[in-house]
Amino acid sequence: MSSPFYAWEPEGPVVKTEIPGPKAKAAIGELHEVFDTRSLNMLTDYQKSSGNYIADPDGNVLLDVQVFTDGVDGVCITDTGVVVP
Repeated sequence: MSSPFYAWEPEGPVVKTEIPGPKAKAAIGELHEVFDTRSLNMLTDYQKSSGNYIADPDGNVLLDVQVFTDGVDGVCITDTGVVVP
């Protein structure tokens, strides 16, 4: 794989566990005690996320994009990104 564009970015996506993994499931269970988590798909660890990559508590790192269809022209992919100082 090629080197990252920025030194602080990961080289690419890494999937270590199923999503959500065991650590994320435990955190979601705690969160569910005070918040309705039925629509939660992924718990994010913003301290481990950088640039265009989003991480979860289990060490999974995914390319952070948002995909939607406009219903007329097709699919649009938008980079949402996160930069932690």
